[in-house]
Amino acid sequence: MHIDGDQGPTSGDVANTALRATSSLLGHTRGLQASLVLQAALDTLDERDGWSQIEHCRWLAEKAAEWTQYQYRYGIPTRLVECLAESQDAPQPTRRHSTLAAMITAVFTSPTPLVNLSTSDIIASLISVTLRRITVSPDDSLLPALVECISSLGTHVYYADQIQDLAEDLIRRLVIVEASGIPGAGKANREKARIQAVRCLLAGLLG
Repeated sequence: MHIDGDQGPTSGDVANTALRATSSLLGHTRGLQASLVLQAALDTLDERDGWSQIEHCRWLAEKAAEWTQYQYRYGIPTRLVECLAESQDAPQPTRRHSTLAAMITAVFTSPTPLVNLSTSDIIASLISVTLRRITVSPDDSLLPALVECISSLGTHVYYADQIQDLAEDLIRRLVIVEASGIPGAGKANREKARIQAVRCLLAGLLG
């Protein structure tokens, strides 16, 4: 509290206090509450156009997962993937898209362990976003980041058959794409979209 004649708090003091408050808040939240706290942070990034500070955003995502109670940490990456999927139809990828993808990868590749994470739901969403971006443009610049997100799901093993299940999900989609192409791809780009989809799914499987 400011006292007349005393020097006010520095910006560092304010930042540290805010971080302590955020850490404490996340430490007392459950799954849905944690995702709501994260959503408030993402809304602030929207308001302040903070998506260009990619390292800051990656750090924020990693810390949000770390500060959340062990059994509810799954809410952080789940909400990030939902946010990415919400804007998958944009005609051009934005800084927000690429930074969200980087934040997802950062959470999955960080040392912080996660539990109760539905890897099958997450990979299904990421594959859907990837294929949707290919229908928008087979040369979409977001594709490498999406492949990295898919690959990052194999960093930690959450249950015994996880890697086999993830590989099976990718192979199943590969077979469908190879045989039938991608629904929604225009005639002019249909074959190019199919080839790009196979390439991306194979890269994710390799990762």
